[in-house]
Amino acid sequence: MEIGYHESMHQIFRYVRTGAGLLLLAGAFAGCVKTVPYDPFKVPREQIRKEIQTIALMPIAVSSSLADLDVARERFEPSIVKRLEEAGLRVIDSSVWDELWLEVGTDIGEIYDPSTRKVDQERYDIVRFEVYRLLEANYDVDAILYVAITTVDLHMTWADRLNFCGGSAPAYWPGGWSGTHGDRATLIVAACLSASLENFDDHQLYGIRTALEIIETYAHQTRATRPRDERFEDSARNAEAVELVIGPMADNFGLPGEEEPDNAH
Repeated sequence: MEIGYHESMHQIFRYVRTGAGLLLLAGAFAGCVKTVPYDPFKVPREQIRKEIQTIALMPIAVSSSLADLDVARERFEPSIVKRLEEAGLRVIDSSVWDELWLEVGTDIGEIYDPSTRKVDQERYDIVRFEVYRLLEANYDVDAILYVAITTVDLHMTWADRLNFCGGSAPAYWPGGWSGTHGDRATLIVAACLSASLENFDDHQLYGIRTALEIIETYAHQTRATRPRDERFEDSARNAEAVELVIGPMADNFGLPGEEEPDNAH
């Protein structure tokens, strides 16, 4: 039976909304210069420190056309768990979510049709909220961490260095970018890593995303696509991205006396 929670519209929406100020359109990121550091905290930091001791990690969400799910989990989830545990948090591994979802979903019946890619929203929500209940009752979970790899399209952008999702990366072009300095690419497909911490009422407590790498470059009437099995191989880049999205939240738990920043919300 195909349970299929990874690509439901409910989940994809919560992932992409983690961009700064809900700027979800790629063009909003291309070439922009930030003058004010982005604050990922959606509630006062002290509230998170007081209310959150145990976090359940949901399996990383990534489209099957973008990367193999098991590979993505292997390359990102262990470092996420380690970073949070080093901050003193108790982390419920994503395998627990898998087990609970399968158990509850099997009892409810089919909720996802892979041929039409449509979800029975009523059944989906029944399964989701029952998994929430079990996590809270059996594992003392206080919040859920949703992590995703998503893509944004950048149109007519300078291809030597690309700004997106609050970060930057060079264009993908086998042999190196061959254009002159400042040459424009017609289309760039870029991958971003996002994280969203939410309570059981679906209220976002923390959300941020950062640049990972370029997946595809279309320029000079040529399309260069990074092979699927070569994506997210750069362990240093992956670790940097994890630190950028998880680090601020983890560091918050080690600073009990920190004064709230002026832009906290």
